[in-house]
Amino acid sequence: MRNLKKFLALVLAMMMTLSLMVTVNASSFDDDEDITKVYAEAVDVLTELGVIKGYGGDDPNEGKFLPKNNITRAEVAAILYRLYTGDVGDKNIHLYDGFSEFTDVGANQWFTLYVNFCANNGLIQGRGNGKFDPKGNITGYETLVMILRAIGYNDPKEFSSSDWRFKASGYGDRLGLTSNIPAGSLGASATREMVSEIMFKGILAPMVKYSPLTLYTTDLLVDAAKVNAAAGKLTYAKDVPNTLMYQTFKIVGKRTILGNDAFGRPVVEWVKDAANDTVDNGGKYIPNIQNPADGTIAPPTGDMPGATYNTVEDYKIALAMTPVKVYDNAIDECSMTKDINNDKSIAWGAITEVLNGKDVATAGTAARSGFLDAIHTTTNYIGATGCTTEIYKLDELINVTADGAATGEPNSYV
Repeated sequence: MRNLKKFLALVLAMMMTLSLMVTVNASSFDDDEDITKVYAEAVDVLTELGVIKGYGGDDPNEGKFLPKNNITRAEVAAILYRLYTGDVGDKNIHLYDGFSEFTDVGANQWFTLYVNFCANNGLIQGRGNGKFDPKGNITGYETLVMILRAIGYNDPKEFSSSDWRFKASGYGDRLGLTSNIPAGSLGASATREMVSEIMFKGILAPMVKYSPLTLYTTDLLVDAAKVNAAAGKLTYAKDVPNTLMYQTFKIVGKRTILGNDAFGRPVVEWVKDAANDTVDNGGKYIPNIQNPADGTIAPPTGDMPGATYNTVEDYKIALAMTPVKVYDNAIDECSMTKDINNDKSIAWGAITEVLNGKDVATAGTAARSGFLDAIHTTTNYIGATGCTTEIYKLDELINVTADGAATGEPNSYV
């Protein structure tokens, strides 16, 4: 038997022709399909937050993101301002007029105030001789340094020596900021999608505080000892670090739900701690919760006993998931397994089939035991000619009932 790959395969049988089927990413740029797959979540989330924008107005590329294009240092300063302040509508940017530190950043240019803010808050530095070079392309290394400073790596001497690139890449690797960045590409001019990826991973990384005596210490969102003492019970197993995602946007985690449209397509929701109770009382979107029943440390499988947080949090962002495979005819289950799971086994019980938003028990999901893989001769079919069948790979998920209430538990965490 092949190694069992543990995931929930969601099969959506769509009673519509393939020509009418559209799978839309949250960003909805005209050139979505040009975004590298591993960068798509970063572009989607930052777009929905209002941090990055596509081309608009009278620009000939209106409606596009142009992910493979280079991006200037001025443009990244604007992104950094919005990530750091949450002022995605630029309502307060006028407050930084007259604070210029660079001879090539004159008044009344579109980027002047963004550069002023970032420079005066120690997030950016120039390229020497009092110049910022706002119209120059930014490199991956420079992008790393900017977001690292934003999350607390702001020792004045940290990136001032000749080995600053080595230090930046070391932090980026250790914090996971560059896990999807091709080796050797940080020194080149960065693309718009690469900058999105680095910035996105940066706002999810633990924030730190610097002092000359202690150097860097983790900035805590949850001090487990203090919260547990106040609650009178062991709620958190360990400290939870603060993130720029929480500090700026109050987003504590994400969950996958079904039922947002007639066909039951899954949607990823990034959840906002609207009432500021999730953090204080042991929220279910933070993965370091101690289970009082058995002492295990894991994402909870239900509301924590004694917790007083709201059971339904507000969501800040809802992103449509992209199917891993789409069929416009009948497909036997083992061929499907080979297509979507690299010829590894899937438990029958891990397959859910949905038709028009409701679970259906077809041949492949009736009460049976065993596994599907390409070496078996199972001939049960999913879908039919004239129907569109979408395959999604999930972990656990939340179902949404007709009245909008959520049941089940989150499957993934920030």
